[in-house]
Amino acid sequence: MSAKPIVFSRILSPDVEEIESSNSEAPTSSIKAEPARRILARSPIHIKPSIAEALLALYVLLLLWRVASLIRAWRRTRVIVKSAHEFSFPERAQTIIQRCQTAIGSQRVRILCSTNVPVPITFGLINPVIILPERLLHEIDEELLTTAVGHELIHVARRDYLANLIYEFIYLPLSFHPAAALVRRRIKQTRELCCDESVAAKLLRADVYARSLVRMIGWAPPARRLAIDTTIGINESDILEVRIMSLLKTPKLSSRRRALLLIAAGLLLMTPCVAAAKLGLSFDFDRQDTAASLERQDLAVSTSQRQSQELLERKEQRQTNETLKRQMQELKEQARTAPASQRSEIEGKLQEVQRVLDEQQRQFSEAEARLREVQQNLEEHERMVQQEEKFTTEKRVQDLRAA
Repeated sequence: MSAKPIVFSRILSPDVEEIESSNSEAPTSSIKAEPARRILARSPIHIKPSIAEALLALYVLLLLWRVASLIRAWRRTRVIVKSAHEFSFPERAQTIIQRCQTAIGSQRVRILCSTNVPVPITFGLINPVIILPERLLHEIDEELLTTAVGHELIHVARRDYLANLIYEFIYLPLSFHPAAALVRRRIKQTRELCCDESVAAKLLRADVYARSLVRMIGWAPPARRLAIDTTIGINESDILEVRIMSLLKTPKLSSRRRALLLIAAGLLLMTPCVAAAKLGLSFDFDRQDTAASLERQDLAVSTSQRQSQELLERKEQRQTNETLKRQMQELKEQARTAPASQRSEIEGKLQEVQRVLDEQQRQFSEAEARLREVQQNLEEHERMVQQEEKFTTEKRVQDLRAA
């Protein structure tokens, strides 16, 4: 008797099927939930809502304070502009202003006068205005007026006022960050250095401009300047020492450029020799003597000119030293009479001027050393000329006797 196959079948209700399906899907959902927990565990640090709200409130307060400061600065600027008045410049001052505008190539700008500003400032987007301190116009000093007007005209030509406002609005929401404050400070310093370089290149010699800059910035009171965020002025950044050193530094040749110059000089010296050897030129001794005499004269003239230039530079450096010493005396007088809250800032200015004066003394010593070297070279040259003339004379006498 053969065995029959047995067939098993299940009859399940819908409820049982739902329970089993949920049981079979449970491990899958748990597998999916586990990576999600890992992702949440690796997310940034969570801050309590109360702390986040406190930080947000602090940021809003800081932002409102910065906006209020900018509005106050704008109002103070409007007061300064309204208090400024027209001034009938004498013919000499008009000539200086016209020369500055021509050299810089800027548009015609209104120039006003005010007693509320210690140093020149620039204001305005579409129609810029330069406001000069009244004391600058009582006694017309050509160097001071050229420094003041030229510096502010450079600001106008570069559109620094518009750029400054843009930077201030960008800085507004980032003012809490120290890096933003550092970048803002560096922008102001670079702007002033660029203007100083342009004035020294187009209007005044660097040493004259530096001397005028020291005198003019010394007029500024120790207290913080008004409307510092909404004006552009010659006293924009507190880096007087850096500005003076940048103006007075002597450019030095790099080693690569020095090597190229030496190679070029060597080639220039070799060219006549090669040409003479190739063409077999014959020289007349009289012509040689004439050429040598002219060469000696040229060398003597160039040495004399260099000596005169060194003397002039030493004289200018002496004048700069005297100006810095007077500036130090004025700052010392201000320190004696100023209240205690302002003495620290005056002492800081005094130290800065002292550092500039020390650097000037060092450059003055170097100029004296160069002058002594030039004088020694000139004396040595004269001695060699005398010996050569004596030798030439003796040789000619011998040639005549031999003939």
